[in-house]
Amino acid sequence: MKQDIVQTAEAFDSQPILADRMGGNVPDVIYGANESRFIEATFSEPLTAFAVGYKDPGQLQELLDFIAPVVPTTRRFEYAYATNAEEFQAETNNEDVRSIGASFKRVEYTTHKAVGVTYNKGLTIRVDLDNVEDQPLWEQIYTARIMRRLLRAEALRAYTVLAALATNTPLVWNATAGLDPDQDIADLVVAFADSMGMNPTRVLYGINAWQARRKAHRAQNTAGGFTSSQQTIDEVAVGVGVDEGFISRERYSTSATAKSKIVLSTVLVYMSEANQSNEDPSNVKRFVSNTQGGTPFRVFRQVVNAKLVDITVEHYSNILPTATLGVQMATIAS
Repeated sequence: MKQDIVQTAEAFDSQPILADRMGGNVPDVIYGANESRFIEATFSEPLTAFAVGYKDPGQLQELLDFIAPVVPTTRRFEYAYATNAEEFQAETNNEDVRSIGASFKRVEYTTHKAVGVTYNKGLTIRVDLDNVEDQPLWEQIYTARIMRRLLRAEALRAYTVLAALATNTPLVWNATAGLDPDQDIADLVVAFADSMGMNPTRVLYGINAWQARRKAHRAQNTAGGFTSSQQTIDEVAVGVGVDEGFISRERYSTSATAKSKIVLSTVLVYMSEANQSNEDPSNVKRFVSNTQGGTPFRVFRQVVNAKLVDITVEHYSNILPTATLGVQMATIAS
């Protein structure tokens, strides 16, 4: 009997495992696991629709889009890496003047292309059904928790990429007489244009920097200082010479009890616009490709056992610096 079992095992080991034929499988034959069958069995269309339409109660999505505008793309893509030295060349020694019998000076413009790929990102949360027995819409609640965590991670990545590009200027905004925080940022706008050759479009304030700005203006004890301290972020943005402004208040956990701000006590001046393509000169872009279901997010609901359910949310993205010139950052002390 033992010898028969060994011979049967050896015969099995010598046979290749067949690929899953879905509906064409033969009974009593072992087939390899099919990923698409697993996906089909666990994919949740209602939760995916919820995730696609989800809007977090804070401003994580707004912060992410403000720093790194979305560029829809395929999994593998090519994008322009902005190097603008040629765009601003000028013929300072009359090289554009043609001599009799000669040809015009020939110029060339080169473009630097880079290849990127979007990464599969996601998180899974395991739910004990005893904890949600009397809780309506618990699946949506846990899906929303994962969505917020994924968006927070993306926003933190985007800020880190943008800040790494910046030329940093330490500034002190406090009650000292004669301070003008808005002029400090307007000077950074000019510095950006001198480097990039075009004006920046956005200014991003961390909440600490924004509060320091207001305190410094109020401390001047003048009508102009008081008026400046009451301005909205949109009014400040126009005043310093950009199109849009944003104040970030979002935080993330750095330990069991401590929270840190995603945007530190800084002010960032940079180029960024909505509805971007692979060729536009934004400093940072967030390249996004759809999941296999054709949606930007996809949710799976997998029953682990009689009491445990796993909910998974996935997406594809890659946050890249696409123009390294110009970015200015003021680190604010108060």
